[in-house]
Amino acid sequence: MTYTYLDGCVSLSNELLDGLLAYRLTSVQLRTILWVLRNAAGCRREAARFSWYQIARELGLDRAGVFRAGTRLIAAKILWLRDGDLGIQYDPALWRTDMLTGIDDEDQRQLTSVTGDTAQRR
Repeated sequence: MTYTYLDGCVSLSNELLDGLLAYRLTSVQLRTILWVLRNAAGCRREAARFSWYQIARELGLDRAGVFRAGTRLIAAKILWLRDGDLGIQYDPALWRTDMLTGIDDEDQRQLTSVTGDTAQRR
């Protein structure tokens, strides 16, 4: 069998992988995290320029589902959003994983205030 060296790779710490494996993430949440890792760490950047539509299109998912998963991940502080860039918090100790399950009224208000995509249709 012939092995071919791939020209790019994403290097992740065991701590980050252990953190991701410790929590029940939906498939859309996990695929969104993988998209961020590929487009940020895979390109040797801290964060990736994005739109929810772009992520959904590249993953073959609906934008509304990606938006809901992404805002939940941002509220849980697994992903962060700054100036139109989406990145990952590499320290699982800083994650608010209680935001991944049931949410109360205050958390719902926090989620709906997270957009990050100025190109979305109204």
